[in-house]
Amino acid sequence: MINRSTAPALQQLEKLEFTHAKKYKLNNGIPAYLIHAGTQEVVKIEFIFNAGYWYENKPLLADVTNALLNAGSDRYSSEQLADRIDYFGAYL
Repeated sequence: MINRSTAPALQQLEKLEFTHAKKYKLNNGIPAYLIHAGTQEVVKIEFIFNAGYWYENKPLLADVTNALLNAGSDRYSSEQLADRIDYFGAYL
């Protein structure tokens, strides 16, 4: 069994290779990037929006919106909503 209480020894990297993303354009004009790195049974999808503090036109709008999402909704309590978000491995 691996002893996880001690860190492994440091090793110098000889060569670091990155898999390059292939760019696609969706039917609605939105760019999409795909990295095909084998046949793992794992998928990661990221949606990146121009949102948050830098893009808000009213002070604290992004913070308040995020707080409201974490407070729940008419359909779900805050705990149910957090569980549903966590189920998909997502976070806010």
